[in-house]
Amino acid sequence: MFPGPVPCEYPSSRGPSGEGRGTAHDSISHVRPYAPGDPLSSVAWKKARQGLVSRVMQGGGSVGSVVVLHPGGDLEEKLGKATFLVGELMRSGVSFGLAVNGFFSGMGTSVEHKLQILTELALVQSLGAPRHRGFPEDAHVVHL
Repeated sequence: MFPGPVPCEYPSSRGPSGEGRGTAHDSISHVRPYAPGDPLSSVAWKKARQGLVSRVMQGGGSVGSVVVLHPGGDLEEKLGKATFLVGELMRSGVSFGLAVNGFFSGMGTSVEHKLQILTELALVQSLGAPRHRGFPEDAHVVHL
């Protein structure tokens, strides 16, 4: 059974200890018609007269996002937040990956890739320091 998603904000780039590392990810590329499942925070409400549209975020040259889990805090909450973020990244069409303990999923956008990540999250018993450091250099890294 996969961890239940725990809604959370998609953070700007931050290091594992919370230091800022830029927000190039947070620029709007364009708008498109709203699709069921789009986060309400992406809806461009000022354009509602034209029908609901969603803002599409640009990665600022980024090749995607990697969710990295670190030890400490509530394990179930972290797994749930990671599940939520992976779902949001999948819906937005952004390439994504997961690093937890000694596992790194690589980057992808497919349903199979998402299922591989969710399976790995379901198998996590405890969190140690992530050992993989070979993320794409311009990937947006989300530390949980």
